[in-house]
Formats: sequence, C-alpha cells, structure tokens
Amino acid sequence: MTTWYEEPAIMINGGGLTMIIVPGRGGKIVSLRDRDGVEWLLGPPDPLPPPARPGDSFEAAEMCGWDECAPTIDAGRLADGTELPDHGDLWTATWSVSGDGRTMEAAGSVLPYGFRREVRSTATGLELRYRVTAERELPFLWAAHPQFLAPPGTMIELPAGIDRVIDVYPEAGPERPWTSAAAMIDSVPPGTGRKVYLPPDQTVGAVSLRRPDGRVLRLSWDPAVLPYLGLWYDRHAVARADVIAPEPCTGFYDSLAAAVERGRVATVAPDRPLVWSLAVEVEQG
Repeated sequence: MTTWYEEPAIMINGGGLTMIIVPGRGGKIVSLRDRDGVEWLLGPPDPLPPPARPGDSFEAAEMCGWDECAPTIDAGRLADGTELPDHGDLWTATWSVSGDGRTMEAAGSVLPYGFRREVRSTATGLELRYRVTAERELPFLWAAHPQFLAPPGTMIELPAGIDRVIDVYPEAGPERPWTSAAAMIDSVPPGTGRKVYLPPDQTVGAVSLRRPDGRVLRLSWDPAVLPYLGLWYDRHAVARADVIAPEPCTGFYDSLAAAVERGRVATVAPDRPLVWSLAVEVEQG
C-alpha cells in the first residue's frame, strides 16, 4: 500500500510500468508512469475535491486518471424506467480490496451486477482482467475511460485497414475518413472536443497512442468480447489539459439505452458472466 494525496492507494509494477490505484475514488487509476518516470495520465486539480458520490456529475469531480464507466457513459433511461447516471455508477461505487491489492470488487447500484478487476504484471507491462456477474440477465455497457496526456503532435494509431470513423460528439454525425491528420490531437480546435467511433463493421483488437518524443502506449484486447472502440479527443473542452481517451467498450456507442435499441450491446446473466482483459504496454522513445 501507498498513499496518493494522503489517501490510501495501491502501487503495482510490471514490465516497466508503475500504476497507482485509489480504491476510495471508484477504483480510479490515478497514475501510470513508464520506466523513465514519464506520466501518461492527467493529474488532479488543485485543490483536490473530495471523492465523488453517487449521482454526482462526472465533469464536476476531479476529472483525472482512468475511470471504469459502467453500465453506461451517457446518462439516460432504460425502457423499464431505470435511470442511468452520468458516466454510470461504477466510478462512484465503493470498492473492496482483497489479497495484495491487485484484485478489487464493486457492485452496481442502478442495475444488479457485480464487477471485479484484477491487475497482473507481465513481462511487457500490465494486464487488467475483468469479470462481471449479474443476478438476472442485463444489458451491460462498459468502457475504459483513461485520460491520457496528449502534448502537441500526439496521435492515435489503429491497425491497418481502418479507413473511416463516425462522429458522435456533440451529436451523431456522418462517417468521415480516418486519416493520419485526423488522428492527431492537433486536428481538434483548441477549446473543443471530438468523439468518434469505429463503425461496427470495423473491429480492432488494439490501439496505440504515439507521442512526438517517440514513446508509444498500446492497449490490446479480444475484439470478440470488446467489439467497439470510441476515441475521445479533448483540447480543454472539459479537461484541464489536452488529452486523448481510447475507449474499448462492450456497447455502441455511449448510451446504454441507445445501444439496447440498436441491438449492439453485451449482455450478462447468472449463468453467463462477462470476462475480458486489457493489456497495457509502453514502448520507450
């Protein structure tokens, strides 16, 4: 155990990466440093606000690090009347810690699901292993929500063959070509943000964030379980610095309610848990 701004925290090392997690802030990953000490995640504001509580606005919280968003990103309402809070209920949930701190669990408040995340060290980095269970069959939208610092010249790299994306922010728009210019943080006007998704017929299992100094952070996963990928670019639209958030997810796209209507979201049931993993690696410049 360690501390982060005097709050109990967990430090995990693996493959040249050091991750710090704060259980009391919804299991948030608050720091991810490479072997040179370079920080990849957006830090907190000063002063640091108290931990968010259920029902709080995501943008009014500390807005830093890497959150787990489930069972939705956008607030909304399911057909049965269930109200879904902003960025879901997991980022404000109470998490329990077991063993050496690598395994943490939380329970949903708006839907009856259980969520477990285990962090394992690998030769090349860290692996996040997830397991979701439910008391009854449920639609379930999970998205990784990291806020990676993106200095000028930072860009997203996708596997070969991806040629188009769909604009979804501030509202749904048309498909646009995916080019090296569009992949760069510099393509977003200052003071604004952009969110795009890969079309459902263009499935990938990895995404890389390349910084101008040559450092590359890579996320990889099984596309059979995480078939959708969103990319959020923020140039001080909401965040305090320029950030890029690659968001592999189980639903298309940010709203669970809309994903259910489209028939493009994972389900979890008592006899059918959802299980997936996310590998995190950094290549030094």
